Amino acid sequence: MKNDNCSNIQRPAAQQPPHSHDLSPGQSQALTRHEFYPLVLTDRAQKRRAARFLARLRRAVLPAALLLVAASVAIATTSSMSATLESADAPDKNSFGFLRLISPKKAFYVGEIVPVELKACFRAGVELRVDGLPRLNGDAFTMNKLGDQPERSQQVIGAVPYTVFSWSTAITAVKAGDYELSVEIPTTVTVRQQVQRPRARTRDPFGDSFFDDVLNDEFFANFFGAATQKQVALSSQPGTVKILSLPAETRPPSFSGAVGTFDLTAEAAPIQTAVGDPVTLKLRITGSGNFDRVNAPAFEKTVAWKPYKPSAKFESEDSAGYTGTKTFEQALVPTQAGNLEIPAIVFSFFDPETKLYVTRTTTPLSIEVVPGQTASPATPPTAPAPDSPTVPAPATATSPDMVPNKLTPAVFTAALRPWFFNPWLAMSALVLAVAVIFTLRLVRRQQKLARDPHRARLAEARHAVQAQLRIMEGAVSQGAVAEFFAAARGAFQSQLGLRWGLPPQTITLAEINVRMNGEAEGFRFILELADEVTYTGRTFAAADLQKWFKIVNTELKKLETQ
Repeated sequence: MKNDNCSNIQRPAAQQPPHSHDLSPGQSQALTRHEFYPLVLTDRAQKRRAARFLARLRRAVLPAALLLVAASVAIATTSSMSATLESADAPDKNSFGFLRLISPKKAFYVGEIVPVELKACFRAGVELRVDGLPRLNGDAFTMNKLGDQPERSQQVIGAVPYTVFSWSTAITAVKAGDYELSVEIPTTVTVRQQVQRPRARTRDPFGDSFFDDVLNDEFFANFFGAATQKQVALSSQPGTVKILSLPAETRPPSFSGAVGTFDLTAEAAPIQTAVGDPVTLKLRITGSGNFDRVNAPAFEKTVAWKPYKPSAKFESEDSAGYTGTKTFEQALVPTQAGNLEIPAIVFSFFDPETKLYVTRTTTPLSIEVVPGQTASPATPPTAPAPDSPTVPAPATATSPDMVPNKLTPAVFTAALRPWFFNPWLAMSALVLAVAVIFTLRLVRRQQKLARDPHRARLAEARHAVQAQLRIMEGAVSQGAVAEFFAAARGAFQSQLGLRWGLPPQTITLAEINVRMNGEAEGFRFILELADEVTYTGRTFAAADLQKWFKIVNTELKKLETQ
């Protein structure tokens, strides 16, 4: 009976399974249990293997892919940039960075210098390279020189982390009128374009579209997407400022252009001297303002004093050159003796805070001058009487000023032989002549080489490269990553500047990519790494720096021989 029941559901292996409507209820239940269940198990095993494969793939690429995802999200809209002028509002969340110019005032006077602060804020995780220093837009202001190493910090603005680079500097108004004040900084941004994987039209080997869904999601699309670089000038939002002219009605005659707040002191040394000996007059002007427009107060020539051109020295108390002391030293030579007086010195400036001209005056300085040392007049010789004949004094052997005549003649020679017939003297003269000619030719050759501009640039470039290599060696021993890559960048810039006839500091990665035409792959990555170390603070071990030092040496030798 048992065998009969089994025979009802068994069939040959080559026979196709019957359709469900051709089977009885008992047969349909038996087919589902004994034939379709192994197929379900196979499908589940394939999916489990696929899931394990994807898990291993995610673990392998997750560290690098997370950075790329953050970068692609941050720069999804690269054309959208935000900037602010003297504002602390949160920037646009779709921007990759913004620039701020922080100024304490919006109204200036011509010649007035104002300390400002520049802040370049870049979203953390963005693949970005700064191609230069911030610069002013327009010609109504001039800006003091910025340092190559700005202050770097991490800040959270609007719940978004930013890397902030700060410069403290000062701007000077140069012409009157209403103008827009803004700054910009050139940057290069790496944008990753998402590449969608086309869905397969044929049936997936695993039985569904699981791989299509995974490989087309944002994680893998950002990781395998193509990267392009875009040069973008990040600009601050323009702010309207007003530049006023200095009042002309109340301008004193001693005003020479100084704008700010200053004090004046004077001293002279020595206070006792002689006629013709110089006295040093030292004037110190301290305060805050535009010291470039602070000139030495005029000291006119008088009957008692002869002045000489003064020297100037400025000592700044801040990085912007806004506060400090300017010292003038002037030599004064007295032309007569007596209790002389150095007259009062007058210095005028315009104070932009009070909007008035201010005049500072020193007190007169007393100098005691004695007559100078003079030579005593020589006693004139006494002329002899006309009637008294001159009788020579007899020469004696004991006279200290006279010796007796030599009566014994010297030894005579039969003939005088010319010196050039002497072989030793002739040889000496010939050697001397050859040495002089050789020295002259060597000097002329050195002068000719010194006048050759190409050789001068070559020598200067080699000297600069060697200096940078020495800095790199010291950085390797000290583990100074930033100094190492800064020196590496300088070495490549010096070598390329020699080749292209450009100042080394003006050579950027964009210039290298255009001129080298694909031949810079050997060292382009080093320059990109130097920018990354400068602006992201990446670090390397000492062993890695030693390897990079060998690579830099090799690439520099290739550039020199090309």
